Amino acid sequence: MPKRNKKVRLFLHNDSINSLEHVIETLTGIIPGCNIFKANSIAMITHNSGKCQIYHGHMKEAIYLYAQLVRNGLTVSVQ
Repeated sequence: MPKRNKKVRLFLHNDSINSLEHVIETLTGIIPGCNIFKANSIAMITHNSGKCQIYHGHMKEAIYLYAQLVRNGLTVSVQ
């Protein structure tokens, strides 16, 4: 079982389901410190590159954020 204090990264992946507006609204509502400008930048990077790192921190927090993002329909991964 992985250590809960281990540092991990959370990535948002591009999909053809969610609108940019939904992604921006979801990120600003869930990711700590993510304002509309940062969320817009993340959405555009994800759209153009296929994925973008949206969080780097402890496993426990990443799992919590992951669950909320997935519940809102976003495609994310923990690495």
